[in-house]
Amino acid sequence: MYICWLTSEPIQKSYVEYGRFMMHDQEKAVRYEIDGLLTVDSQGNSTGSLDGKVFQQIVHLKGLQPGTRYHYRAVSVGQNGKVTTQDYDFKTAPHTGAPLKFVLLSDLQQKPQIPTTVKMAGQPGADLILYNGDLVSHPTWVQEWLSYPGTSIPEGDDHRWFKVMQQTADGTRLLQYIPIYPSPGNHEIDEQNVLANASLSDRQKLTLKMYMQLFRPLYPQQQCGPDGKHWYSSDFGDLHIVSLSLNRWFGCPQTTPPGRYLLDGTRPATPSKTG
Repeated sequence: MYICWLTSEPIQKSYVEYGRFMMHDQEKAVRYEIDGLLTVDSQGNSTGSLDGKVFQQIVHLKGLQPGTRYHYRAVSVGQNGKVTTQDYDFKTAPHTGAPLKFVLLSDLQQKPQIPTTVKMAGQPGADLILYNGDLVSHPTWVQEWLSYPGTSIPEGDDHRWFKVMQQTADGTRLLQYIPIYPSPGNHEIDEQNVLANASLSDRQKLTLKMYMQLFRPLYPQQQCGPDGKHWYSSDFGDLHIVSLSLNRWFGCPQTTPPGRYLLDGTRPATPSKTG
């Protein structure tokens, strides 16, 4: 299991305390800086890089038993002291032959109904979340992901992606309790204007940098550009999960040059050279 969290200051020390009944074990975090987040004004115009920074903490818990519930809390120690999350828990993938339950989500993008929809999805007691693309509308806009000083979104704070996906009211259990396996959609492309403006259309500008940073454990090589390693596969009990990026990304109609681009190759072990 990977435990990931974000902080707004450089962390001197970060770790996860965990255990089956008492949190007597401890594992250190690996720390990264999230690169490329921007702030925008109310008209969607970029106002530049963040005044501060966003840091990612990742802890890999190994040697866990299948079908077993573990308790944990994340700890960050920085200039302003020690911050510890509340106690959470997760259940590892089931034994072979055991049933499992998953919830399928996609295309949240700050839509009006998403807090209620996702809250309902987090109530049936799923074992994992499959997310079929389009997490936010503009992946480089920090305010679409999380609360950040001086930023807002017209839909309100409760429509930010991490806010929506961490609801807990009325027994809702989401990202703090169950793993997520996402796949990229067209809105995971960093520069959305490349898709919307034919004059900017260029296959080499199609990158998945922000998406792949936020879900770094699934993309350790961080190959964000065309023909990069954007796929992954994983077993969860008897369920085999394969995430591919086979969308035909486009900046103009298919019949108008340059038409559409395949971001990734489709032949075995052969990078795509279409464009």
